Amino acid sequence: MRVQGRRGITLVEALVLVSIAGVGVLLLIPAVQTARAAARRASCILNLQMIGLALHNYTSANDALPPSDVRGPGRANGTGFLVRILPYMEMAPIYNGFNFVLEPWDLSNATTTETRLDAFICPDNPRTRNVSAAELHLDGLASKTAFGPAHYAANWGGGRDRWGRDFAAGKGTYLGVMMTILTPDGEVKAPDGKPRARSVSLRDIVDGAANTLAVAEKEESLGWAVGGFAASEFDVDTKPKNDDDSTLARRVYTGSPHRAGIYAAMCDGSVRLVDARMDRALWYALMTRAGGEAVAAKPAGLSETLSVSRDQSAESRDRPRLAAESAEKLVKRLIEKPIGDTAAVNGSSVSIRVVDLQTGDAARIVAPLSPERNACRFPAWSTDGRHIYFCVSRGDHREVAEICDLEWTGDGVRLRELGPGLAPSPSPAGDRILFHLQRESPEPAGVWIMTSDGLGRRRLGGEGRPRWSPDGRQFLICRQEDSTVTLIDERPDRSSGEIGLKDRTIFSQPSWAGEETIVAALGDASGSVADCIALVSVPASDRAAVSKVLWKKGEGLDAVPWSPVFDPGSGRCVFIASEGRGGSLYLIDPAKPQPQAPVRLEKAGNVMVGMTPSLSADGRFVIYANQD
Repeated sequence: MRVQGRRGITLVEALVLVSIAGVGVLLLIPAVQTARAAARRASCILNLQMIGLALHNYTSANDALPPSDVRGPGRANGTGFLVRILPYMEMAPIYNGFNFVLEPWDLSNATTTETRLDAFICPDNPRTRNVSAAELHLDGLASKTAFGPAHYAANWGGGRDRWGRDFAAGKGTYLGVMMTILTPDGEVKAPDGKPRARSVSLRDIVDGAANTLAVAEKEESLGWAVGGFAASEFDVDTKPKNDDDSTLARRVYTGSPHRAGIYAAMCDGSVRLVDARMDRALWYALMTRAGGEAVAAKPAGLSETLSVSRDQSAESRDRPRLAAESAEKLVKRLIEKPIGDTAAVNGSSVSIRVVDLQTGDAARIVAPLSPERNACRFPAWSTDGRHIYFCVSRGDHREVAEICDLEWTGDGVRLRELGPGLAPSPSPAGDRILFHLQRESPEPAGVWIMTSDGLGRRRLGGEGRPRWSPDGRQFLICRQEDSTVTLIDERPDRSSGEIGLKDRTIFSQPSWAGEETIVAALGDASGSVADCIALVSVPASDRAAVSKVLWKKGEGLDAVPWSPVFDPGSGRCVFIASEGRGGSLYLIDPAKPQPQAPVRLEKAGNVMVGMTPSLSADGRFVIYANQD
């Protein structure tokens, strides 16, 4: 009997299989990116589902929806409805830790009210810092208290002063489903003494629970424990999605980071997407419990019921890891295939380089875009690790510099030009960019803002290089000529102005090192150069103070420091030290045996002094301008 040998796979067949697998991977990557964005939206929807269910369980137990705010006479704020539904959201221990006899800002409630609750936070929303109780402007306030953030608010069906004036003038007020209750009366009284607000039951919602909005998104508030204006309630704007970027407007009106509109829980417990372009009459109709307005079965601008499970939102809790992965993939691809024309690199060109702080390795990632556009400067990471912004110009002709965006798309890198500008600084949410125009520019000089796609350009004012804070509430304007640093704060209770330090001067451009904290190169007020690097607390421009000195000149290095950047997660600091005609990058690492002795990043090359580097969100990759 003759035994035949097995036939092996041919080279052609192997290549075909590899090609099919490669195509499959390329098709999968965009799907993964889309799935991650969908997971974040799903988490927001799930939060509103749970709030809607909790409202129904509360109503079953109390025969009424919870009051949006319960406060004492003469108070603008009290205890919000989110506190009252905690037991119905599997958070009874937090509820039990709250003393309802005391105000939310009482120090006895601090441990409870400072707790961050993911169920009240939209994962797409970057405004997640705790809010100081000092922002309530109450007499005798314990300013050390703070409130965990919240992005969801109740429909009380009205407006105050200019906030919701159009709705109030045409419809009235107290037409919603959750009201402010004054203790001990149990109701709010009109000037004539007649009651006008009370607890509302589902029986009172005669327009139909599916046609009446209960809770909607706000971009920020005074915290989940606080009730009333700018906190647990929203005032009815003329449109669902607020476009006024002031802090107060974000706290008063509905709004969200979602492009399409806002998510809302209806009184029947369903969650819908409210289109940002919804007709005003329909938007107003959703605000009233008994207005008698006719609402179509499938109204334009209001989605069908949305529903998700808890498992769908799990990925949205892992934002830092996703940002780190995106930054690593973007850097890896740019190292493999740098952007630009490497043949245009010469002694007068400027490139963008990256250093991996884990390995110390460095590489060029952006070469001159052409022999004429041979200077690439001012690189800046986005928070999500998917974008690197920089400027390109002809030599030192910065008045004609263009802002560029390098985006990791999931299967490659896309280069876009966004228009004239210098020193781009993306917002934490990634939807806007601050930048600087010089006096020689065709347009008026100063600090400008635009959307992330280069549209909606408008001048804000000021003169210098801007830097957005991690929470989006503040930004710095740094004038290189006279070492002036101005703090701009959107919050009405905080001062804006030039940052001043007792007996010290800020040199070069500082960077943000956390919320209300910057890292800066400092020197004596009478000196001409910096002699140390320090963390500086900046709760307001007139209250800046050095909180920690990271390094002093002479501690392992005798050089002048410039433009530090700091990673709060690891405590590492990278700065430029001027040496001769150029500069070098140095690292201060608290994990090293001698943490205050800066280590020179040998492979970084000749760094441009005066051009602040940028750290990725995970603190691993530092990008900077390099003199070729």
